[in-house]
Amino acid sequence: MSFEKLKEELEGQVFTDEETLSELQVDFGRLTARMPAAVVVPAHERDVCALLQICQREDWTVTTRGAAHSQGGQSLSPGGILLDVSSLNRIERVGRHAAWVQAGALWGDVVRATLEERVAPPVLPAFLDVTVGGSLATGGLGASSFRMGHQAAHVEELEVVTGEGHLVRCSVDENRELFDCARAGLGQFCVITRAKLSLRPVTRHVRTFYLIYSDLGALMRDLELVQSEERFDYLEAFAIPCPLGFRLIGESRAQFAEWFYLLQLSSEYGQTAQGEPLLNGLRFFRHSHTEDQDILDFFTRHEPMYSWWRQTGAWAFSHPWMGTLLPWDKAAPYIQGVLRGFPSNLLAGGQVSIMPVQKSKSPLPFLMLPDADRVVYFGLLPAVARQFLAMALPLLLRAGELSVEMGGKRDLSGWVSYDHEQWQAHFGGKWSQLFEFKRFFDPKKVLNPFFIRYEK
Repeated sequence: MSFEKLKEELEGQVFTDEETLSELQVDFGRLTARMPAAVVVPAHERDVCALLQICQREDWTVTTRGAAHSQGGQSLSPGGILLDVSSLNRIERVGRHAAWVQAGALWGDVVRATLEERVAPPVLPAFLDVTVGGSLATGGLGASSFRMGHQAAHVEELEVVTGEGHLVRCSVDENRELFDCARAGLGQFCVITRAKLSLRPVTRHVRTFYLIYSDLGALMRDLELVQSEERFDYLEAFAIPCPLGFRLIGESRAQFAEWFYLLQLSSEYGQTAQGEPLLNGLRFFRHSHTEDQDILDFFTRHEPMYSWWRQTGAWAFSHPWMGTLLPWDKAAPYIQGVLRGFPSNLLAGGQVSIMPVQKSKSPLPFLMLPDADRVVYFGLLPAVARQFLAMALPLLLRAGELSVEMGGKRDLSGWVSYDHEQWQAHFGGKWSQLFEFKRFFDPKKVLNPFFIRYEK
């Protein structure tokens, strides 16, 4: 395969040397290595158009890559072209109500820029070193999703390049079908190059209450109460193991634990913060801590944890993150059952996340959610040393399958290993529509072909 024509027709960089290709053959998941044949770093949107037009003619495949925070190889390109959009990272305009940014911009840079105007996106991810385009293509969740839904629901306009290489502006009022395909469309129809993000006013400070629960039922009841009353701006809940020893599982012994739950409830404030009355009616076991932070410190509150994971080496482990969205009434029995059988020592350098998600704020046609009025995100997010993958992967795979059997829908930003039938089941009645839009916007299936399996 010759890529000389790429170097001639693109203003950006084209790499084919082994050193560069080797550096980009893994993602954050570190479950598989897929060596690309070439890496393209575009200088501007026109390079993306030209690249895809060439690939349509030459039958070359293209995988988009931003921060490569995927866990299942979604941002890897075996034998194809890897399009590194992290070079398209300008924050172009920030106003009081919206910001135009390029898709390769990191959310951390976006929020630092918007806070200068005392505004911020309605939903921010916990890990800010991921790209805008990557989050919008997968949906995107954060601590405000219990009120605001997914990140992709808060986009006013997009500029995208279709699989055929056409640069198109789209929104609710213009090219609506492409707009719906781009948001939470997993990069199957187009490459997002620019986004007009909605913004909302924020205050200077945030107060967070740290609450401990010994009973999952009490936690779920309080999550329902907090979501319905909207007395807080941010919510995060985690399952925390208390290791009890090692028990026999099969022919080997694995650590088991009693599980407790941490609920962090946060409210923005200006000059004076509200206190204990905000907690009235909640059935926590213990109010452990209260903390006041500057708004930027709050948005970057998880950075010390990520830094610790890097220092201890856990960041370099494999990350087969299993996330799923569950019907509310199935969540508690599912979570209890999964945690009961999961060795807690496999969570070193990881966490277990529980988060209500506002469904009505997520009008995204290809974001598949459970058929229920209220849904809960559950994330089993371990860091696993390679020698323990043989133990961890079957457990995580079964946890994912069980969630689907209980009416859940997998979060596709994590580790997913679906075959053709499972993809069909995931999209259900939307499968034929997805297939038709794929054929229309990317007729030769150039874009990101190593994720969704359209054929057996």
